[in-house]
Amino acid sequence: MASSVAVIGAELGLTPEVMVATSLITISVSCSVTGMLMMVVGRMKLAQMVQYVPLPVVGGYLGYVGYFCLAGGVALGTSTQISSLGSW
Repeated sequence: MASSVAVIGAELGLTPEVMVATSLITISVSCSVTGMLMMVVGRMKLAQMVQYVPLPVVGGYLGYVGYFCLAGGVALGTSTQISSLGSW
């Protein structure tokens, strides 16, 4: 999300300070909205609905999140851009 804000900000000619502030606000708002939606799901006792999601879908999602975390950690640790399987 932050890299998308940076790309769009660079296209618009924004300063780095404005792009960082925009990224921080965007990430904060999206995390807050996600947290509020999770609280709504909990209060309305809709967590049982997750049982209707097939196990392979949950496994695929968790696998993607794991890959994303691994790729992000490697990219940060090596200061490189990992955007595809070939960039490894």
